[in-house]
Amino acid sequence: DTVMLLTSKKFLAALIIFQWALIVYVLQHGQVSINEERVSKAISSPISSIVARDSTNVEEDDALSLTKTKKQNWKGVSATLALRAPKWFHRRYTTMLYNVLDNTPEDWAVQVFINPKWWSSEVLKLHRGIHVLLKHERIVITELPEEYLHYKPKQILVQPWFWKQMVADHIFLFSGNGVMCSHSIAPISLFDGIDFCGSPARGYGEGGDGGTHSIRSRGAMLDAIDFAKPGMDVGSESSFFTSTLKAMNKQAQRKKYRLASKNETILFGGGSELIVQNNELRQDFESYGPSLVMSGTGANFAWNIRDTLLQICPEWKLIFPSLHDPNCFGASPNAEQCAASICALKPDRPKQGC
Repeated sequence: DTVMLLTSKKFLAALIIFQWALIVYVLQHGQVSINEERVSKAISSPISSIVARDSTNVEEDDALSLTKTKKQNWKGVSATLALRAPKWFHRRYTTMLYNVLDNTPEDWAVQVFINPKWWSSEVLKLHRGIHVLLKHERIVITELPEEYLHYKPKQILVQPWFWKQMVADHIFLFSGNGVMCSHSIAPISLFDGIDFCGSPARGYGEGGDGGTHSIRSRGAMLDAIDFAKPGMDVGSESSFFTSTLKAMNKQAQRKKYRLASKNETILFGGGSELIVQNNELRQDFESYGPSLVMSGTGANFAWNIRDTLLQICPEWKLIFPSLHDPNCFGASPNAEQCAASICALKPDRPKQGC
């Protein structure tokens, strides 16, 4: 009897183990089949149809309907215009938006003003990342009116409608011509209470140049437009706002507007000015730079200064063409083959440039 009991127990234990192994196999095999089927469809389908089928994303119609903020009482808003751009430029949109989300506080929205037809037909069909971002609670999409679709950005920025649509009064205006640097010693909160702050530029002085990135106050922008009533032939909108705010500040009975000091413009977008002293790279440059924003390609910087800024603000690499030929880097670079891969060194380089 004892032997039979032990045999029965062993049989039951073996049966349980077999059943468990069978269940695990079926589940794993079924999941693999599902994954293989999805991968197969993904490989053979255009990206627009993959996005439409993926339940983690949103449909294009849903994306265009997101014109209202998902939250009220934002402390600030980062805003950009997506009017129309060549494909090589708008391919950076996903990374551009993540860059701003990562470097602004959680109580700041990111508002994108779009050309709805172009956004739907050209942008959404290429960017799975944009579809995912549209579900982010901090992303706000605002459609531009039909009449503005043929305006230049500087013409839209002097329209009261544009500023009235902002979901917060404190604004960080950004574009794809630059990035925010996560290693900056100057957080965006440093510029609270400033009505206008751009990057330092010759001839701008107080306030700086807001051509690519800037801090703005919605109230100050609306007051300046109401005061000066600019036409469609406005030159530099940045120059218009700084000069108008300065003129308004000279009137005794008016509210005074806060334009950034020279040092504040350097902290905001000074680029090389923080890490250079007496025309030489500071020994302790890590303690000073980079600025909050890096824009443009630094064409006027010395090579070692630009290279240093790319190291301490790696986000800036986003706007540079990639030198990706393996012959150009690594333990054993090949100078001749590397040179052959560089567009600027080719004798038959494209007429439109590199």
